[in-house]
Amino acid sequence: MIALCDPDGLRKLTAFDQLSYGDYQQVLSNQKQWDRLNWPLDRKSFTARLDELREIRNELMHFNDKDKAGDSAIPMLRNMIELLREHGG
Repeated sequence: MIALCDPDGLRKLTAFDQLSYGDYQQVLSNQKQWDRLNWPLDRKSFTARLDELREIRNELMHFNDKDKAGDSAIPMLRNMIELLREHGG
């Protein structure tokens, strides 16, 4: 899985805790890796929602002026947390 995120070995990734949010998106966008999860969810919808949450995360962490992290973000985040708890084991 780490090889998907660093195919050339330039980042010298050795552990999952070194992966970025974008790395997780890349792994879950890979059909083979997605199939290993055996989740009854639509991969494309799930990764699209991850991308929306990535934008919200970036807004919060980089203190941008845009308001993507407004009140509508809270239900999206809660929904993802519940989804991961339910299917993540």
